[in-house]
Amino acid sequence: MIVGSDNETMTDDPENQEAEHEQEVPDLQVILRLAGKSATQAEEDQLDQLGEHLDEVLAAEDAGDFEGAEFGAGECRLFFASPDPELTARVARPLLAQSRFAQGAEFVGLRRDPDGVRRSWREPV
Repeated sequence: MIVGSDNETMTDDPENQEAEHEQEVPDLQVILRLAGKSATQAEEDQLDQLGEHLDEVLAAEDAGDFEGAEFGAGECRLFFASPDPELTARVARPLLAQSRFAQGAEFVGLRRDPDGVRRSWREPV
């Protein structure tokens, strides 16, 4: 066992470290560009409403869960948990495409290849 600088307990077993890291990485993200500026409060509210609607649609299709949004300089990232990120993207795409934030948006996901290695993929909304 290793204790990190912030007193978090970590494991020194490489297999457990990989498992811990995989739990921290979302299965799917949608990156929404906000014209190079920070989101206004009104835009954050609209994106929160979009997230709630996405969560309802995904739940109805058993296609994953909306986990939340993170706002940064010029972009917003929507996070999803899903056993099938590609299915989540297919279900979420029509709703996202209707959003005024969809211009330049992209899905960024992780999938396991046949060898069990997690690989990232990107595609436009």
